[in-house]
Amino acid sequence: LLKGALNKFPHLRVLVSSATINHEQFLSTFRDLGVEAELHEIRGAKSARYYGPHYWGSIDTVAECNCWYCARDPMARSALWKGWPERVEETAISVAAAELACEILRNTTDGSILVFLHGRWEIERCCDRLRGLIEHGAIRGGVPVLPIYSALDDREIDRRLSETARGRRVIVATNLAETSLTLNDVKYVIDSGLIKQAIWDPKRESTDLKTVHHSKDGCRQRWGRVGRVCEGYVYTLYRDDEFAGPEFPEHTAPDVTRVCLNDAVALVKMAGISDVKEFRWV
Repeated sequence: LLKGALNKFPHLRVLVSSATINHEQFLSTFRDLGVEAELHEIRGAKSARYYGPHYWGSIDTVAECNCWYCARDPMARSALWKGWPERVEETAISVAAAELACEILRNTTDGSILVFLHGRWEIERCCDRLRGLIEHGAIRGGVPVLPIYSALDDREIDRRLSETARGRRVIVATNLAETSLTLNDVKYVIDSGLIKQAIWDPKRESTDLKTVHHSKDGCRQRWGRVGRVCEGYVYTLYRDDEFAGPEFPEHTAPDVTRVCLNDAVALVKMAGISDVKEFRWV
């Protein structure tokens, strides 16, 4: 609809803003219709940066990083991974996240941690495990562990994200926290690389909520939650070769390719488009 309007009213300007959009596809779509389209990358003013990602199982250091892990000698870095699996399976992701968060708390003295997991059950399991480690003396002084997922009341989510922590805290969240307000006290991100995604099954005419690997764009969005107001550090629960492979798609799949289109089709027909099959959705 916009594409048609832009040809009729050339004085109109449309801004499409997204951190994970496939911008090449959008640019080519508008340009094919003779509409001038440009890409403007907006890099927010930052007083700091993040270092990483530090991939699971890697003993390599990150350039210019002075974090607790990179400051160790190679033998000490290698020793950390002994007893831990070479790759983290989905069934062990919550425990691995809790153990890594505890390792960060043991080896650092300031800064909160933001952990990205993919569902309520995984988040609660991680929180229970981490609280147990803290309560049994692994961490001195105690650290609050805050779960965040969509089943919580919006006001409660806002409160947990925005409250000023006394000391340190660990926030364990779904991708709800990917685009939330800046968390000034968070210095560390732990990324599972997984999300829950709604996928429409046309044969059964139902929507399934499946666990899938996040897109590379989506993971980078998570990493960018730190390094805004102070130096930040990113640690992943996946290996570098996993992230570079096809398991992690480059871009997040548009909703139109994986959800039920009943509402969208009705909206298009209301707009006066009768031939829905020939309608260009992108």
